[in-house]
Amino acid sequence: LFWFEQALAQVPATSQDLFQPEYWIVEKTTPKTQVAFEKEYLEVSAKGGATLWYHEPLEAPVSIRLQAKVLATEDPVLRVSDLNFFWMAQDPEYPDDFFKRSSWRNGVFPHYYSLNLYYAGYGGNTNTTSRFRKYKSSYETFANSGERPPILKEYTDADNLLKADVWYDIQIEMNEDRVRFYVNGKLLFDLEDKTPYTRGYFGLRTVKSKIQYRNLSIKRL
Repeated sequence: LFWFEQALAQVPATSQDLFQPEYWIVEKTTPKTQVAFEKEYLEVSAKGGATLWYHEPLEAPVSIRLQAKVLATEDPVLRVSDLNFFWMAQDPEYPDDFFKRSSWRNGVFPHYYSLNLYYAGYGGNTNTTSRFRKYKSSYETFANSGERPPILKEYTDADNLLKADVWYDIQIEMNEDRVRFYVNGKLLFDLEDKTPYTRGYFGLRTVKSKIQYRNLSIKRL
């Protein structure tokens, strides 16, 4: 707890200050992906898979909140899709060096199955599904059989999928054994987890999309 309080003490005073290049580690499948830290927002133009990790691990109980907008573009590669998030991510192979395998993960989505984490995908699969999963370091299982982490909750209706050029308010809460994920104040995913992940890294994840992020706040509950 003392360590976590020290870490939060190092967080800049204003939420927008969290979107500074020194606070993020980028993993991407192609150098064509562009990450721009603008004055008012962080913009990711992902020509392939891309994950941006906040550089310090977080510890529950914690609330993560931000706004995100997926942009419609004329680029044939970029879609309105995949406003995705990882949180409480840990690498059991390197528990003391999360970024040891950063170059191997390299934005390749199945490589993240090697981690323990929570995942929410809003408007994934070319904006046809919104899903919640818990990863349990199952990359070898996937590599051998193609089996993916189970879907714990899924939406396919238009009310729970993306609309282009609209700001969404995202809130993630980790409180003891409860995991909650909100979009615009609506509770989409709610998991009572008997074996919760209570410490790990937060990541912004997308593929073949252009997204702006702003107003990130990280607060201890």
